[in-house]
Amino acid sequence: MIIPKDAIIAEEKIRDYLLKPQDKDDKSGFFGLAGYSREDYWELTRDIRNQLLLPLQNFKGSADTGIFTCTGAYCAGQMALC
Repeated sequence: MIIPKDAIIAEEKIRDYLLKPQDKDDKSGFFGLAGYSREDYWELTRDIRNQLLLPLQNFKGSADTGIFTCTGAYCAGQMALC
């Protein structure tokens, strides 16, 4: 799946799911080790947008085969996307 750089990231998903301590399947501890907190949830949103979401024009390939080549500065070459 390719997620466009301008994708909407609901702040509730970041603040109230990824960064909120949970009894089961807690993810906040992992993100806490990386320096993220619920109070500053916008930092994780910013980093996801800046580091993980690439502009669609960076991808060349075929939806039929699922094989794409990333041509941007932060790309690792050829990849298969599910």
